[in-house]
Amino acid sequence: MLAFIVLLLTFGASIQVYASEPDNTTAALDNTSSTAVYTVVGIEESEQLSNLAPFEMVRRFSQNTRPLLNHISDNGLLKVNAHIKNSDGTITQKTLPVSWSCWDDSTTVTDMTVCGEYMETGIIQLPDNSYAWGEGVLSELTLLVRVYDPVEPVEIIEIKEVWNEFDTAFSLEQNRSIEELLENKDNNISLQTEWPCKDSSGNEYACPVHYNTEDVKENTVGIYNITVTFDAPLNCRFSDSLTVPSYSIPVTVQAPGQPRLDLSY
Repeated sequence: MLAFIVLLLTFGASIQVYASEPDNTTAALDNTSSTAVYTVVGIEESEQLSNLAPFEMVRRFSQNTRPLLNHISDNGLLKVNAHIKNSDGTITQKTLPVSWSCWDDSTTVTDMTVCGEYMETGIIQLPDNSYAWGEGVLSELTLLVRVYDPVEPVEIIEIKEVWNEFDTAFSLEQNRSIEELLENKDNNISLQTEWPCKDSSGNEYACPVHYNTEDVKENTVGIYNITVTFDAPLNCRFSDSLTVPSYSIPVTVQAPGQPRLDLSY
């Protein structure tokens, strides 16, 4: 059987590094631990950190923690500065990481598809069992998240630059379903269902991505195209000044045992 040649559809995306996933073994240590030689006696800006301003976000059509994590990162909430009392009584300063409950879609409390108020938690992490919390010291941050529907649609002014249309191509055996090929996870074909976009304030959203395969004649050998288009996110609209791109993915339908068709334009 003719083997399928698949050039994976690759998307570039800026990667932002967040705090490590919560380590519950050091998140809340017993203050009376006999092994502790360092005591956290204070957290800088405790009053402000105890009263974080709510974060408001427009309801999305799917779960995506990146906008929430971006807000946490942009506001310096991935770490705190702590005052540490050493065993000899001296005070030193140390930076401690904060692990948030919204680390990923599986741990977040916030349902971005449902309007409402949610409380995300950030646990200040101690380095190891030689550290303990002093009495009354702030060890946990909380962030109120409000998900809402805007009165007017949010205007999308930018769509992240998309792949070059010639970077991806598929080959399909004659009489085989193109939908079956694209949906079969064993084929290692990676097709994004969402693509980043932004409003005028820099807030990030996700455009639904659609793949139109109507042009592909599965029973006829030849070269065809899958058309890729974008919809505005939920509660959003594309700016009149924005040129919304569309792209094509070449597909060759090939007969078993016959010479391969090369893509050429």
